[in-house]
Amino acid sequence: MNNNQKTMTVTKAARKWGVSKSRVRAYLNADRVPGATKTLTDAGTYLWKIPADATKPETLPAGNPNWKAGGGNE
Repeated sequence: MNNNQKTMTVTKAARKWGVSKSRVRAYLNADRVPGATKTLTDAGTYLWKIPADATKPETLPAGNPNWKAGGGNE
């Protein structure tokens, strides 16, 4: 991600996409948000940086939380 690129927080993404913060984190942890990065803060916690123009990923199929659009799903 470019240092000058605008980003949004998990909370803002949740509001924008109409889902819970835990759902946003599930998308992030499954690498379903292109350009999102996870950084370690000085306080020892992690902070997600999500591109401000990121769109909500497709809904995960029930029973398969690791499903990724575009293939490679076995």
